[in-house]
Amino acid sequence: MDITSTLNQIILNPNLHGLWLNTLSYLEYRGFRKIARSQKSASIDAEILFHAAEEVRHALFFKKLALKLGTNKFRTYQDSELLGDFSAKKYFYDIDTGVANLLTKDSTFESYILISWLIEVRAMSVYTIYNELLLAAGQTISLDSILREEGRHLEKLKELSSAIFQKTKLPIKAFESIEKNAFQIFWKEISRHTHEAIGEKLNLGTEINL
Repeated sequence: MDITSTLNQIILNPNLHGLWLNTLSYLEYRGFRKIARSQKSASIDAEILFHAAEEVRHALFFKKLALKLGTNKFRTYQDSELLGDFSAKKYFYDIDTGVANLLTKDSTFESYILISWLIEVRAMSVYTIYNELLLAAGQTISLDSILREEGRHLEKLKELSSAIFQKTKLPIKAFESIEKNAFQIFWKEISRHTHEAIGEKLNLGTEINL
């Protein structure tokens, strides 16, 4: 099933929607944690601090929405409180590992930029679809402000990523494939859990329509 169909099913089910919102909160939190762990304090500038603050703010935005749907059901980021259990954590791990394998050991900054770029590209795509479906479903949730902020940050990441690729001659397609494969695995789990929750069978043998 494609992203649009799965998201529509999620939006219509309050429990699934709460799990999904908490999963988005977790992914934004992981973005913050990636920044905090990858940067030495001496090298952190205003731009990095601004990015970190955005990630935390977005994580809190989604967490509050999840709590509205499930009161205390989505208080933490335990696997049982995320849609797809540990799949969101695996998504981040797979990208982290894949990017690290293509870079040298002393490429902490480059790793942070490229991983952030890959995930922001995906986030913009999924958030845009999700936002349109929320509007069509008459939901009061709007991601307009988040999309504006993510869009601004993505432009900066594109600029920094391009500079890295020009300098290092690294294969762009190889990095894009890492994220695409990680997202395929992630979204198949999201789709499987969604369909199990609503009592439908899902054929996971085909590639997800991205």
